Amino acid sequence: MSIDPAEYAGLREIADRLPGIGQAMGIPIHLPVDPRTGTGIVPDEPGYTSRTEFAFGNTVTVGPWPLDTGVLRAYT
Repeated sequence: MSIDPAEYAGLREIADRLPGIGQAMGIPIHLPVDPRTGTGIVPDEPGYTSRTEFAFGNTVTVGPWPLDTGVLRAYT
């Protein structure tokens, strides 16, 4: 499944804010997801200069851990 970046502007905006917010709160790793669309973003470390977009059902790496996002459920 491909993800159209135009559809996820809101999620991108949140992800853009999270590095500063998360670091200020002492949260080293975060995984913004949108259950309405069944998608998410993994900010790449260090510095969160890039990100990997995914659809629920993909396996992604979050920090040192692989995560099977097939266990995440979208709103129906």
